[in-house]
Amino acid sequence: MFWISYALSDMVLLYLKPVRRAHGEHVMSADETRVFWEKKLAENQRILAMLDSGQFKAGDGSVIDEQTLALVRTWALRRVTECEARIAERIA
Repeated sequence: MFWISYALSDMVLLYLKPVRRAHGEHVMSADETRVFWEKKLAENQRILAMLDSGQFKAGDGSVIDEQTLALVRTWALRRVTECEARIAERIA
């Protein structure tokens, strides 16, 4: 009987121990998550605007070929859609 009560008390104590985060790991609040996705949405919309205006260039300032620009546009559109969906998910 003593063993059973001792084992049960250990189980209860194990259950009550707080969850520890590894090395400063941060769990984002709902507001922080929404702000994160809104920032990502704005970044990707800015990329699309730069593509539309012809201002999107490589890091060294050189012009990018049409095939690469099409790939970047596809990627940015997909990211905009994903960001909008994540934001809508948080609101619902």
